[in-house]
Amino acid sequence: MKHGLTLLMVMAASLTLQAQIVFEPGYIINNDGQRTECQIRNVDWKSSPKTFEYKVGDGEAIQGSLETISEFGVVNGATFRRFKGQVDQSSDLVERITVGREPEWSNETLFIRVIVEGKATLYFYKEDVFERFFYSVNQSEVKQLVYKRYLTKGQVTVAGLETTGIGENEMYKQQLLNDLPCADISKKSIEGLSYKISDLTKLFSKYNTCQGATASTVKEEGAKKGVTQITIRPGLTLYSMKTTNSSNSALDRDFGTNVSYRIGLELENILPWNKGTWSLLFEPVYGSYSASSGTTNVKYNSLDFNAGFRRYFFLNGGGKLYLNAVVIYGFPISSAIRYSAGSGLTMKSGVNFAFAAGYTANKFTVEARYRPAHNVTTEYAFYFTKFGGPEIIFGYRLN
Repeated sequence: MKHGLTLLMVMAASLTLQAQIVFEPGYIINNDGQRTECQIRNVDWKSSPKTFEYKVGDGEAIQGSLETISEFGVVNGATFRRFKGQVDQSSDLVERITVGREPEWSNETLFIRVIVEGKATLYFYKEDVFERFFYSVNQSEVKQLVYKRYLTKGQVTVAGLETTGIGENEMYKQQLLNDLPCADISKKSIEGLSYKISDLTKLFSKYNTCQGATASTVKEEGAKKGVTQITIRPGLTLYSMKTTNSSNSALDRDFGTNVSYRIGLELENILPWNKGTWSLLFEPVYGSYSASSGTTNVKYNSLDFNAGFRRYFFLNGGGKLYLNAVVIYGFPISSAIRYSAGSGLTMKSGVNFAFAAGYTANKFTVEARYRPAHNVTTEYAFYFTKFGGPEIIFGYRLN
């Protein structure tokens, strides 16, 4: 428990770090059309923001908003422009879609992301699962590309119930046919177009090339794939074990605290948003523990499968701190408690969890991890074994 409280305090302290995501070169354009070079706190937005932070020179951080900023962008990163106009508010969730193909228009003010820029410009807006595409041609008014799923009324059954189905309003295809005329873009290709980033990005890029545009800038960071890293992770474990017998206290044993070893291979998928601050983890680990208490010996070998997530905190001077939370599925191998009389107990593990805090720089990692003591069962229900403790893990990334 003492080790667990210490680790929690370290985790809480690390959360107070201010340099988690750095400010990067960018610009803002205010309501008067004035452009200012600045530093923008780039959080690699997964959803379209309502506000953002920026600094001018060495000044304090300022909050930009829809009320004060008409456009902002990060160099070699995302660009957002303010949009004021009608947005279809129809739900995309199956359980919430409504009857009728007509959009449910509402006047909104949003930051929309530039996906493709040229004679025809494609924009994207996302808020949770709500997604909409917008476009303009030759710097005309920005309009939404309309796509809506809706419930259709069917026939009345013998039981008097009216059947329903799901229809699609694909007005965006007609909009594109009307507004993006090009010999290289056929009606058939637009009819097969899906309402998604990859398809629309290709179409707008193709149109700009068709119109002789010198460049069609694609700035869709959300399309990036996650990065998978593989790290070998040896370490030392300070495990303690106690066994109690509810029917015979003479068989109680305290094996004390002993140092054991572990070796693991961690697969980490860094998620493609928020500047890579979140990742998913999977790590198979082999560990071995042995100890004795009087004439009683214990040997515990296990293959554990760790699955969980990691949160990174970037430091200004390089390197990253991180926090882990994982669930552990343990499978003991030839593990048993042996008494002097020759009798023994086969050990069976189960599900546990662990928390960790670590530091990584370049390809090297050091991590402190705590796994609370949990029950390791045997074939006899009146035996209770507590097993757990802190670990120190070293890592070297292979790729």
